[in-house]
Amino acid sequence: MPTFSHSKLTVIKVGAVDISSYCNTSDFPRTAEASDVSTYGTNSKIYQTGLKDGTYTMGGFTVVSPAASGSAPSFIFGGHEGDLFSIIRQPEGTGTGKAQQSFSAILTNYQESNPVSGYIAWTANFQKSGDVTITTQ
Repeated sequence: MPTFSHSKLTVIKVGAVDISSYCNTSDFPRTAEASDVSTYGTNSKIYQTGLKDGTYTMGGFTVVSPAASGSAPSFIFGGHEGDLFSIIRQPEGTGTGKAQQSFSAILTNYQESNPVSGYIAWTANFQKSGDVTITTQ
């Protein structure tokens, strides 16, 4: 029987900075191209694998005060759209033998939201650049 891991254990690092305490969501969809290589005389389409692709989104709550910690997403991402970041994602938390995903990604969108009845929230959207390296910690 498999042992499942709760998402609350997820650790996210940008460069060497752990921003997990500011995060409450992350999504990492990955795709691959399927190129149509069908030729005359076939009854069904034939596909070959193309390039892999992917995006990454994370979000949570933040502080924007100049006196706040430099590890807050507002300081790491604000004004850095278009920059390349190194991201480490540990979906089962930290510990020997647990999975770790490392990849580079371009920040395509950073947004802060200030709802009247809530806390300052943020989301960051990335375009993965290159391969994802999956290792154990």
